[in-house]
Amino acid sequence: MIARFSIFTVAILWLASASAVLLLAPTGAHADSIGDVVSVVPQANDQRGGATQELSVNDLLEQNDRIVTTGDGSVYIHFIDDTVLTIGANSEVILDKFVFDGDKAKTAVIQITRGTLRFVTGTSDHGAYQLKTPVATIGVRGTTIDVGYENDRMIYNTVEGVGVLCHASAGCRDVRAGDQPLAINRGGFARATAAEASRMFNTITRSHNILAQRIGRNPGNMLAFARTPGRFQGLAAQRGLGSKGFGQKGLEQKGFGQKGFEQKGFGKNFQQPNPGQKPGFLQRFNQRFAPGGKWRPQKKQDLR
Repeated sequence: MIARFSIFTVAILWLASASAVLLLAPTGAHADSIGDVVSVVPQANDQRGGATQELSVNDLLEQNDRIVTTGDGSVYIHFIDDTVLTIGANSEVILDKFVFDGDKAKTAVIQITRGTLRFVTGTSDHGAYQLKTPVATIGVRGTTIDVGYENDRMIYNTVEGVGVLCHASAGCRDVRAGDQPLAINRGGFARATAAEASRMFNTITRSHNILAQRIGRNPGNMLAFARTPGRFQGLAAQRGLGSKGFGQKGLEQKGFGQKGFEQKGFGKNFQQPNPGQKPGFLQRFNQRFAPGGKWRPQKKQDLR
């Protein structure tokens, strides 16, 4: 009797901690995810916290992730508001500050430490996004822009729409599609040379084409593929806790499924009906917390 009481007490304490984890968990599988990797070649890394991992297609990304490509690497990133980034070779980009309300960005800051990228706006208010380099800040007011930064010199071109470039001492300038590409350093604005503009355009275009080939897509429909309705939500659900955070797969991944109970020493005594035919511990847990179930205050007879 004492042994059964002790095991039951341990189970209750463990359930209390498990319930706390569930309550504190995000309510959606992508609560902390801001986007995903659509394509990557041949290698790019994601530095998150103190860890570094090689990126793969369909990986999810979070705020403060630092994306680093190799000398011949590139990556195509899609955010949940359908904004996309093509990051070229030998680049380092920080997904600095992202605040979403549903699928719309309220604030989004991308830092370019080095390299090249192409930025295409999505469904959020264009004013929500800022791209920063050590020499200038770009406010996006249009559709597509190319940016390159290396050795304290930034090259900028508006492909479609308009961008606003702001320099700490030289003020701000509107740059529209068709305007001369600009070069910006710590001293201010200048025109980019034809060689600089051509090198940036060729680098990012080559990256985009190779990334499309990597996933068997035409470069012209990469954007449409990235924006396929439900694609990101499907990826998030595969890696999360289900649509409401309490799916069976999610419970098992968190150690709350049948296998998890067995590993923690709560095996058949808590999963099978006892000799008095009262529901076992795990059965009562599932009745209260499983999807579609309705939580009910525990009745006295459940504790007998």
